[in-house]
Amino acid sequence: MSRPKLDQSQETVTMSVRMPADLHQALAELARQENRSLSQQVVHLLRQALRPESC
Repeated sequence: MSRPKLDQSQETVTMSVRMPADLHQALAELARQENRSLSQQVVHLLRQALRPESC
């Protein structure tokens, strides 16, 4: 059974990132507090950081 095709805005890529253990722990704790997975939290923070200042 094939997976349904996602439109371009829903496509995802897998990326491996090296980071200090303390940063990983802080991100994981923040994700837990905000009821997100670690991956969702990283995407959320990156989107916030890249948002134009006028928003």
